[in-house]
Amino acid sequence: MEGLSTRKILWLAFMSIVTLTQIKAYPIDGYGITGIRRLMYLELILKGEIKGSMPISGAQKELREIKLSLFDTSKGDSLSTIPSIDPALQKSINALFPNLDESYSISLLDI
Repeated sequence: MEGLSTRKILWLAFMSIVTLTQIKAYPIDGYGITGIRRLMYLELILKGEIKGSMPISGAQKELREIKLSLFDTSKGDSLSTIPSIDPALQKSINALFPNLDESYSISLLDI
């Protein structure tokens, strides 16, 4: 993150969150793992048990169909550990989301 100000990092984090919440691409059969009720709703639509708009083709994939490109590679080794908390960055993030419910989380991507 060298050369990036905290403000730029927070902006990137915010834009990532907005983008990811609009994609809505979880495995269609992911309700049992994630507890996300929307996935159960979409699964019932696909099964024809309830009426509703069909999700886009990419959102109809099952967990077994999704392959993470860095999983089990030398470049993906950083996925097994969580970096230590940066107090200044955490304070800035908390200031962006002062009333964030504990059921929500955010991810910060270092590009």
